[in-house]
Amino acid sequence: MNRDLRNVTAVTVDRVVDAFARRHAELPLAPDELETALSDLHLRDSTGAYWALGPWTRRWYRFASGTWAPSPDHPARLEVPVELLRAGEIEVRPAARLDGELVEPPPPERLGPSLLAEVVGDLRARYEAGLIDSETTEELLRQYYLIDAAGRCWTVGFATSDWYWYEAGAWRRCPTAPDPDRVLRDLANLTPELARVVDDFLSTGFGTLPEPVTAAWDPPATFPEYPAGAAVRCPRCGAMNAGLIASCLRCAGPLALAQPPTTTAHQRPAPPPPLERSAQQPPPSARRWGPRRIAIVIGVAAVLAVAGTATVSYVADNYFKSPEELFARGENYFHGTYSPRDLGEAVHWYRRAAEVGHPGAQYVLGTLYLEGTGVRVDRAAAISWLQLAARQGHGDARALLRRLGESW
Repeated sequence: MNRDLRNVTAVTVDRVVDAFARRHAELPLAPDELETALSDLHLRDSTGAYWALGPWTRRWYRFASGTWAPSPDHPARLEVPVELLRAGEIEVRPAARLDGELVEPPPPERLGPSLLAEVVGDLRARYEAGLIDSETTEELLRQYYLIDAAGRCWTVGFATSDWYWYEAGAWRRCPTAPDPDRVLRDLANLTPELARVVDDFLSTGFGTLPEPVTAAWDPPATFPEYPAGAAVRCPRCGAMNAGLIASCLRCAGPLALAQPPTTTAHQRPAPPPPLERSAQQPPPSARRWGPRRIAIVIGVAAVLAVAGTATVSYVADNYFKSPEELFARGENYFHGTYSPRDLGEAVHWYRRAAEVGHPGAQYVLGTLYLEGTGVRVDRAAAISWLQLAARQGHGDARALLRRLGESW
């Protein structure tokens, strides 16, 4: 099955899955509808392995040897169907743009072997960076062919950069590129024999590609997570089982499904019970103004007197919160966990955490600048934040920089 796919970051996947979980919480689906909806949440990495991010536990799963298994790690980028991004209200750019320039076919007089290889490599970089979907990439690739003096039609493989020429209704791999001096620049005055060869290609081979942009989309028929009370399909015999049960009622095969947590990302946890004050513990009024708190208040008052409100705001945002707390605030506003979703506030708190050295915040901020989520696209800023995270050993940041051809 062919699907229009796009290469996105794991952060974008989390946003899509979060949107799905919200929709299901507001309007639960019937079992058959839920099974269809979950089948659209499959993901695929660059090696062809299928992945899933659980909507109810936020666990990552990898499909291997015919079954889903939890994974502590996950790829930095994954292929997802474009329809899934639209359902999650994730902006999809309709044009293929990289650094603000539109991909356009070069004029025939300039299109030679070296330039064609460069154009195909540029399209591959755009797809891997998530700036163009698979259907648009294939549509652009179909515009790039070379014809030599012998009537052979040539092109470059998208995945391998190998050269191919078209003969007898099929693309054949060639170890060398065509001779630049034998490439035809003007197709207006062809000999009758060359015209017949070109007409044959236009009728049978034009519009075909020797290497597809992506492999056929063939995800597993199952999904690793289901909400409580949903119908679950047995991966062994295919029977439907009601609810989250441990084994199939027909074949007794294991149903390795993750039990959703009692508190999801969309429910505010219940406050802890009040602590009983011991006889030796002073009352709250006596503890409220201890020496350390008095010293902090005096220090803040002194800062206010000298530098004004802006400095006090900075102290409130950074001095009284650890990097983890700053990052958690960014996550809260990004996902709308306990507060309404606000990308501006999310970027603010991510930046606060990144500025005080939180590698996770530096990585997330880099991906936001790369995708233009909540901020304007700024590749230089994205690379800078990703490099800071990578230097602290952040694996996803390093993997993303390698894909972008950047060092750290």
